[in-house]
Amino acid sequence: MKYLPGDLPPRSTVWRDLDQRRHDGTLDRIHDLLRTKVRTRE
Repeated sequence: MKYLPGDLPPRSTVWRDLDQRRHDGTLDRIHDLLRTKVRTRE
C-alpha cells in the first residue's frame, strides 16, 4: 500500500477503511459473492 495512486486518499485513510471492512465482514461477503458468481458461470 506504499505506492497508492495519487487520486486515492492518504494511505492511513485507505488502510483504516480496509481494516474496518475486514473486521465488519464486508470483504468476506464480497469474496463469497464473487466466488458464487464464478462457480455459477463455470
